Amino acid sequence: MGPLRPLGIPVLLDRVLQARGLSFNEDKTSIVSLDQGFDFLGFTIRRFTTPRGGKLLIKPSAQ
Repeated sequence: MGPLRPLGIPVLLDRVLQARGLSFNEDKTSIVSLDQGFDFLGFTIRRFTTPRGGKLLIKPSAQ
């Protein structure tokens, strides 16, 4: 199985959640790159590229 294309992820996620009696709100759900970063449960998660590879930075949100 190859990498998932962003457009196929919501369909896959919906199937997994529905099997468990759950759903997600499409208005509040967005798919972003780790390079762009995102806030989740009071933390900012972002990946930085370095000459030796990459670093994943997880820190409390600024709010």
